[in-house]
Amino acid sequence: MHAVSPRAFRRAFADGNVVRISSQEVSAPCPTLLVAGEREAKAVRAANAALAALLPNAAARFTPGRGHGWLAVEPELLVRSG
Repeated sequence: MHAVSPRAFRRAFADGNVVRISSQEVSAPCPTLLVAGEREAKAVRAANAALAALLPNAAARFTPGRGHGWLAVEPELLVRSG
């Protein structure tokens, strides 16, 4: 995130809000891990849980005590949990 310009970040963020999951993605057999902080907004946690229920090989996990953006400041925590 430090290497990208603010304009590029805003554009990527806006693009991410209009992406819809395709039928091919829903039926993909690949393992999928959805992660969020325990203190994320309810909508984020609910969306991860809903996606995990929808995808055939997905799991939603919530990192205790962490809020939004914890991956950016603690990437080693994700690596250790894998």
